[in-house]
Amino acid sequence: MIGIHSRYKFIQFLILVFTMTLVQGCLSRFSNPICDLSYLLIDISVFPSSEWKETGSRDIDGAPSRIGMDRAGTSFSTKRHGGAVQHIYRFSSTELANTNYDELKRDWIYIVSHGVSLTEPSELSDIHIGADEYILNCTNDEVERCLLVALYKNDYVEFTIDMASLTYDDLARIIFELDSRMLSCNELE
Repeated sequence: MIGIHSRYKFIQFLILVFTMTLVQGCLSRFSNPICDLSYLLIDISVFPSSEWKETGSRDIDGAPSRIGMDRAGTSFSTKRHGGAVQHIYRFSSTELANTNYDELKRDWIYIVSHGVSLTEPSELSDIHIGADEYILNCTNDEVERCLLVALYKNDYVEFTIDMASLTYDDLARIIFELDSRMLSCNELE
């Protein structure tokens, strides 16, 4: 009887070790601070002047759509020259991210452009980022507004910015910082 009891305890121990190993492996990506969505959000340091202030919450309330398994967002503004908004949505799989990409892209473009046409200014044609898919365009309106919609494996990013006080070089630096943060996470997978 002692032999059976010892085997039973040993099997329980093996099941416990297997379960803990599985859980630790599954959570390792999300426990990495580089892959935390709050790290992936750009910060005030990417903007060219001190007139920019962060006004967003940097939490799940900062991303308006209630999709994905994780989401975050923030916003920045100036007193007279508009603002910027960034949202990140993380999906549990690349397949789900791809499935949602086209719909989210369509919705975000509609919201940002408000019926105004979007084009890629020639000054932005040399900007290439490491996203799996992306669109980078600007409106032809009184206040030019540029937007980036990008897919990085399981992460979907929306970014829009009013260009009233910015140059295309300023925009490129911001986009490259955003891209660098996203790629640093995706390279760990």
